[in-house]
Amino acid sequence: ASLYEQSGQIGLAIKVLENLLKLYPNKLEYMHQMALLYLKENRFADAIAVYDKIERISGTEEDIIIQKQQLYILNGQPQKAVAEIEKLINLYPGESRYYALLAELHLELGNFKEAIVNLEKIREFDPQNPYISITLAEYYFSTDNYQQAIEELKTGFANPGLDMDIKFQVLFTYFSNDEIHGDYKEEVAELTEILIATHPNDYRPYSVKANMLIQEEKYEEARDVFREILSIDNSRFFIWETMLRINAMLRDTVALRDESIKAIEFFPLQPLPYLFAGLAYFQLEAYSEAIKSFNSGKDLVVDDDELLAEFYMHLGDTYNRAEQHEASDGAFEQVLALDPENSYTLNNYSYYLSLRKERLEYAKEMSAKSLELSPDNKHYLDTYGWILYQMGNYDEAKIWIEKSIENNASEDAVVLEHLGDVLYKLGKKDQALIYWKQALELGGSELTEFLEKKVRDGKLYE
Repeated sequence: ASLYEQSGQIGLAIKVLENLLKLYPNKLEYMHQMALLYLKENRFADAIAVYDKIERISGTEEDIIIQKQQLYILNGQPQKAVAEIEKLINLYPGESRYYALLAELHLELGNFKEAIVNLEKIREFDPQNPYISITLAEYYFSTDNYQQAIEELKTGFANPGLDMDIKFQVLFTYFSNDEIHGDYKEEVAELTEILIATHPNDYRPYSVKANMLIQEEKYEEARDVFREILSIDNSRFFIWETMLRINAMLRDTVALRDESIKAIEFFPLQPLPYLFAGLAYFQLEAYSEAIKSFNSGKDLVVDDDELLAEFYMHLGDTYNRAEQHEASDGAFEQVLALDPENSYTLNNYSYYLSLRKERLEYAKEMSAKSLELSPDNKHYLDTYGWILYQMGNYDEAKIWIEKSIENNASEDAVVLEHLGDVLYKLGKKDQALIYWKQALELGGSELTEFLEKKVRDGKLYE
């Protein structure tokens, strides 16, 4: 029989076993094998008959009942499947596991009321059983009773006996990303707080909470939660990265510097913390430290031209501030080799050249390209105008700098000073003085050292 079965000749295997059972009618081993062969042939009724005979010989056993219950389902006899599990409950009324089997079967069959009765019965036997709440929640969700479902989830999530992996799976099974941040955000927030209270050393519910706060633009609160996560588990780089990005967005330069340094301690081979540290040092005017950080980070970049270009871009700005102009130009050339249409670099590089009155034709070419990419950018318009000014083309310079002001640069002190200089060169000294005064009132670190003298004396100094 076994040889026939192994060769796929199930019918012949069954015939052999039928003959054997005539010789040994009470041989349980043959009966079990026969039932399995009937199952393979989809002869469910015959398999049930065999298990009935086994049960008459050896008594009611759980594994036989379960087999029969499954066969009745396959044979399209769900009520008989239910009766089999009820048989176990009648024999062992104190065994909650059988009520769970019956509840699960009723749920599969759509008999929700009967399922609830059995689930509540399990709760009587085992009030701390966390799976009851999850199963009830599943039922209530399926019947659109969301509030009752959420109450059951609260009970289940508050139970430390239910594994956190299951809880997280349940949370994201029943709530889409849109629902977490939309219609059910209050309920999800409450469930998340329960998870944090129940599993205070698991970073995941904190992460959900922090991301919900980000969606609500509560960035400082989100940052506090990320810091709490790091006090529990500092081994996850994406948490550090998100917190550093929040620091940068909040313009909290000191926090960005300090927490970037901490991130580097834990992840010395990750380039991003070096980038953020460099940005913080730049804002703090610690240019040598910024240059060191940017250079260290860029050497760690692997197969990411976009990130590498960003490092060189910031190096270009920082070298310029440190008056290391050759190094600044070299860094910008590296950016353009990696990303020829990097409009930020095209603008800044050309502007710095114009301030030094060097390679003005090249600067004009780059500035024009930046305007092709971003035609309404007020800074790019001003740069192009200023290059024309440095080239002595004052009429055209005026047109482009006025375009900058029309594109929201009316409160930009540098642009106003530039327009004043252009007007002075065009002989419109009274108008020039008006713009110089406006620029001085607005103030700013990038104004020229001569602005106060221009206003005081009413004449151009360069």
